[in-house]
Amino acid sequence: MCKTLIVYFSLEGNTRYVAEELRVGIGADVLELVPKKEYPNKGFKKFFWGGKSAVMAETPELEPYSINIDDYERIVFGFPVWASNFAPPLRTFIKNTPSLASKKIAAFACQSGAGAEKAFEKLKECIGIKEFEATLVLIDPLTNYDYKQGDMLVAFIKKLNEEKEIQKSAEYETKKSELEKIKESVKNRPSVTINQEFYAYLYTCKECNNEILIKTNEGRYGNLGPFNCPVCNAHYYATIDDGGPTPFLYVAKYGEQPASLLDSEGQKRSEKIPLLYQELSLELNE
Repeated sequence: MCKTLIVYFSLEGNTRYVAEELRVGIGADVLELVPKKEYPNKGFKKFFWGGKSAVMAETPELEPYSINIDDYERIVFGFPVWASNFAPPLRTFIKNTPSLASKKIAAFACQSGAGAEKAFEKLKECIGIKEFEATLVLIDPLTNYDYKQGDMLVAFIKKLNEEKEIQKSAEYETKKSELEKIKESVKNRPSVTINQEFYAYLYTCKECNNEILIKTNEGRYGNLGPFNCPVCNAHYYATIDDGGPTPFLYVAKYGEQPASLLDSEGQKRSEKIPLLYQELSLELNE
């Protein structure tokens, strides 16, 4: 999957807010650029010095940071819009970071008025690319966040997650194919379903020696109940334990109700059956 780094500068917290939302939404690392000399953040000085710095294409000295840009396939830049420009700390980062043009680049901007589109064009020129993978413009999201801006942020996250979703879909299809092969290999076994089908196990009946396909529902260390061998009608009792990384089944003769492999005296009273297969969900683990 595409490993992503969010690189941003925030003066009043708007860009930082969006960066954190993106960090969670796309599973990215975050680098906040901090100038050694702070910009004024109030009144006339904020607009004058910020605008002047952006128009003059200054490259302010930044506080040290440790990042290996080669670890990332995608960079997402975030900035406040100053005089239709991106904030100068990004220019310093770009100047000091080679090979950015070979990576996937996306960008988001926070503004109070207008100018973001011009800022994006200047950012592309500075990096040396023709197009962004995706862009997002929000109006003062800390104080002006509404459903419309929320939808725009969600759409931006969805766009950046497209490759991940495609890969998850491919993984799902692979696992589905493997599951179908397992099911095909046991389709002629006698079977019993306890509650509903989710997990499946193969158990050899102690009376007739036939393999029984046992299908059970989910449950965290709970008694599933009794079942009969579909061949000889022998009685059994099942308990599931899916509290660990791999679920398994305890099976004992009916009436003993196994809550564990051993009884209170340490004697084996049930058989531990490993998982044969598990039904798939589209919500795959990453």
